[in-house]
Amino acid sequence: MLDEANAKGLDARGYWESENLFTLETILPKYAPDIIEGIRRRIVSGKDEALIAPYSNSLLSAMTDDEARAAIRWAVSNPWGSGVKDLYGTYVPIVRPQEAMTTTGMNRVLAQEGMTGIILPYSAYPFTAFTNFTPVIPRPTATTRCG
Repeated sequence: MLDEANAKGLDARGYWESENLFTLETILPKYAPDIIEGIRRRIVSGKDEALIAPYSNSLLSAMTDDEARAAIRWAVSNPWGSGVKDLYGTYVPIVRPQEAMTTTGMNRVLAQEGMTGIILPYSAYPFTAFTNFTPVIPRPTATTRCG
């Protein structure tokens, strides 16, 4: 879809984030390697960017500092080759925590790992973004009955 929009002259861009262990390391390489290749092609061309999610979709706010460091480091680059830098050559140092949950205590660790921002995105996720395409519920009127 993004390629089609670009072909029509639109400035369509993707900002990709995915946990590494399951999606980028296990599922996509086996069942849909073309997705990784397509994302890589768009990132290398400068159209899209890759963001960071914790390596195993782990809950950062429940981790020790050392566990959080490992989850972020392995999300960037890891021995299994599924880090965003490993796959795409580059990344934006912004983190999307699992389930958008974090604590201010994680900010120090994220900064120490080179992260410059954090995204708490639920309003834009597909499973909640449906509300963007549904009509607004009308305001009650004197003739509206509840119950």
